[in-house]
Amino acid sequence: MVTHKYTNTQLQSRYDRICDLAVNPLLKMVHGTSIDDLKPTLKKNRAKLEDLA
Repeated sequence: MVTHKYTNTQLQSRYDRICDLAVNPLLKMVHGTSIDDLKPTLKKNRAKLEDLA
């Protein structure tokens, strides 16, 4: 079992990065960006999210 101790600043930074990676593509879709235009961004963001996990 691995445990990590993070400071509040580290946790806030991590939360902000996760939200940016997950929510920004959704906002772009709401504003009319097609899914085909978002696919490269989604793949890149998915890889970044996996690295954060």
